[in-house]
Amino acid sequence: MARRADQWFGFAAAGSAVSAARGGPHRAILRAILWLALRERLARGELLSLMRDYLALGGRLEWSALWSQDLTLFGNLQDGSLLAPL
Repeated sequence: MARRADQWFGFAAAGSAVSAARGGPHRAILRAILWLALRERLARGELLSLMRDYLALGGRLEWSALWSQDLTLFGNLQDGSLLAPL
């Protein structure tokens, strides 16, 4: 099920995300609520990373017409950490 943009931060914002994206009357309110939610998540340490230098490598293996596998590797160039989602 698709989620509306104002539900990604776990709250119901005033107005719809569609009207806010089109410059509707609730755009400033929605922007303020999103900024507060971002600051709260930063304070709690809930974001994945704040670093900038990443390298990504991806590929696709097609075993047959009905069976394929996507491989992705994310690497942080600053601290050498790697992430390989399955």
